[in-house]
Amino acid sequence: MTTNKNERLTAILSHLRSLKMVLNIVKLIANEMMNIAMDSLRYVIIKKMIPNIKNIFEINANILVIFALIDVHSSKLISHTFYHEIGLLNLYLHKKTGLGHKS
Repeated sequence: MTTNKNERLTAILSHLRSLKMVLNIVKLIANEMMNIAMDSLRYVIIKKMIPNIKNIFEINANILVIFALIDVHSSKLISHTFYHEIGLLNLYLHKKTGLGHKS
């Protein structure tokens, strides 16, 4: 009887380990999809939206809205890379318009 219980327990543990492995794979895929989505969002912001905005105050307001959207949708802190991109954008704006902060 004990051997039968041990075999069942071993089978259950094996099944749980398999489920955990599957969940980890799903989590990795979901994380990668989020990274791809965030990269796409960054591309749209940096390459498409911001160059069309003429007023420095509009740019600052849009950046704040973008930060809020990223926080709400990803429940993550904004990545260091994104801060770096905003810094590059600020430098670009300073060179183009004389506005913003020179880095």
